[in-house]
Amino acid sequence: MKKSNIYVVLLISFVALIYSCGPTPEQARQFNDDVIEQQKAVMVAINELEAANSTFDPQQIEPKLAAAAKQIDESLAILKKMKNIDEETDFFPLTIELIEMFKAQVDNEYKKILEQYKLSDEEYSEETTNAILKSIDDAYNPLAEKFFASQQKFADKYGFELEETE
Repeated sequence: MKKSNIYVVLLISFVALIYSCGPTPEQARQFNDDVIEQQKAVMVAINELEAANSTFDPQQIEPKLAAAAKQIDESLAILKKMKNIDEETDFFPLTIELIEMFKAQVDNEYKKILEQYKLSDEEYSEETTNAILKSIDDAYNPLAEKFFASQQKFADKYGFELEETE
């Protein structure tokens, strides 16, 4: 009986050791890259939408608005299928929160801007448009700051350097 107890203790110790190790630095780097791939795809779509907005032309804005909404939905679906490998940092949940914020903005603020640009010159209100743009920035800036700080904390924890990207 004593022999079998030792095997049970060893087995439990081995299983506990495996689960306590967590991801390796290479696994963490790959997780970061996979998450950031989706974040970048959304940012490209948002940047294209913003470029279209700067034309004030609804015919250029509408397809970019639809493309941004589609990319956001696709990226959220991919991210929500992923497993968070680190519960101690906010990197993964903040990525999802950031993209969900963009979804809300595309569904609301960006559509309101489009509607403003469809108005006649007499009906158009630059003040209204500027207020909408300010609300977009007011939501994005603090969340982006938290997101980038959490990503750096994640990278520091696992000992890899973040690469600057465009």
